Amino acid sequence: MDQETESNNEKLKTYLDTCVWCRLFDEPSERIIKEANATLQILAKADRSEIEIISSTAVLAEIDLISDENKRQAVKDLVEKSSKVIIWIKEEDIKLAEEIMKFCHVDSVDALHIAVASKYADVFITVDDEILKKRDCLKKYIDVKNPLDIV
Repeated sequence: MDQETESNNEKLKTYLDTCVWCRLFDEPSERIIKEANATLQILAKADRSEIEIISSTAVLAEIDLISDENKRQAVKDLVEKSSKVIIWIKEEDIKLAEEIMKFCHVDSVDALHIAVASKYADVFITVDDEILKKRDCLKKYIDVKNPLDIV
C-alpha cells in the first residue's frame, strides 16, 4: 500500500448534524459566530481532503423543512458539495436509532443521525446543546463533538 492510500484510510470521517450546516446562516451572536467559523474551518479541511464529511438522507429531509427558500437551497447546496457521500437510511439504521432513543433519551431524528454516524463516521459534530449534554451516554455509539472541538 502506498503512502497516499494509507493517509486516505486515516482521514477523520465526520458526520455533521443538520444544525451545524445551518449554523452558517443563523442570526449572529458571539457563540454562533465562533461555531460558524469553526464549521467553515471543517469545510475547508474537507475541501483540502484532510477529512471526509459523511451525510445522509435524514439531513436532506430535515433541510427540506427549512421555511426560508433561499436558506434551504443554500444549505442543501453546501451539503451536496461538501459531503463525500450521502448515506441512504436503512431499516437497520432505524433499529439502532430506536435503541439510542431508549438508552440515551435522544429524540427520534437526532437518534437517526447518531445511528447513521455511528456506522459510517468517526465523529458526530453538533451544536445542539441537548445532544452535547448526552455525549457521555452517546460515546457507546460515537464520539460527539462541537465544531470548536475539531478545529
